[in-house]
This record gives sequence, structure tokens and C-alpha cells, in this order.
Amino acid sequence: MADLSTPLRVVMIDDDPDDIFLTKIICKRSAVPIEFKGLNSGRALYERIKNSGIGSIDVILLDVNMPIENGYEVLKKLLVYPGIEDVKIIMFSTSRRSHDKQLAIELGGDGFIEKPSQGEESEEFINMFAAYHKQKQPELLAAG
Repeated sequence: MADLSTPLRVVMIDDDPDDIFLTKIICKRSAVPIEFKGLNSGRALYERIKNSGIGSIDVILLDVNMPIENGYEVLKKLLVYPGIEDVKIIMFSTSRRSHDKQLAIELGGDGFIEKPSQGEESEEFINMFAAYHKQKQPELLAAG
């Protein structure tokens, strides 16, 4: 039987190390087992995929506002990778503009979430991770 404690493999792309640190703490607090990796650019993500394969990632958290290559540009490049349809790509930002959310979905993202601030409860992130982990369970059971 497959191990139901198999971690959800989450990769976050954000140029702000404080946001990566905060999200890592949120992941540690989650009841869902999460293997978290923070990267600072789309280029670092492409390198990880090249070295480890797209199958090494379950969820990509992709910051919208980054220098050099913004999250929407990274999203467009990700969609050409074979197997990307098995990865949840969640765009996120401090922006509350409905246009950003709509654009994330139109470009092929699986969702949009607002970044939690340090004093803010991170329940939306935790619930999202729990839902994605639960979705993976039939796959884990079939493998066992």
C-alpha cells in the first residue's frame, strides 16, 4: 500500500526572500506533509526542471511581479513542457485587482491567490495545499 504521508512537492518562485521564508513557515505549519523549495527566478525554475524533471513538482507557486521575467511570462514558457498538465500552477501577488486573477486563468494557470502578509492568517494557502494533496491520494493508492 502506498504511503499516504508522501509529501506534496511545492516549488515557489519569488524574487523576495522574505516571502519565500514566510511561505516555508506556512508549509511547516500545515497538517499536510509538504516538501518545499523556494527559487528566486523563472530561470532557476527552468534549471530545476531540466535537472529533476517536471514530474518532481506537484505545485508551482508563481509570483506575478518579478524583475527580468514576470510570472505571466514564466507561466507561458511552462505550458510547453510535456507533463505540465499534472502540475498545479498557482499565480500569486499582493495585488487585489480582478484583472490579475482573470489573466492568470486566461493564460493557463490553475488559480490565483493573494500573498499572506506576516500578520495575516494563512488559511487559504493551507486549505489549497490540503486540497491538492487529497487530489493526489488516488494516484498514490494506485501506485501501491
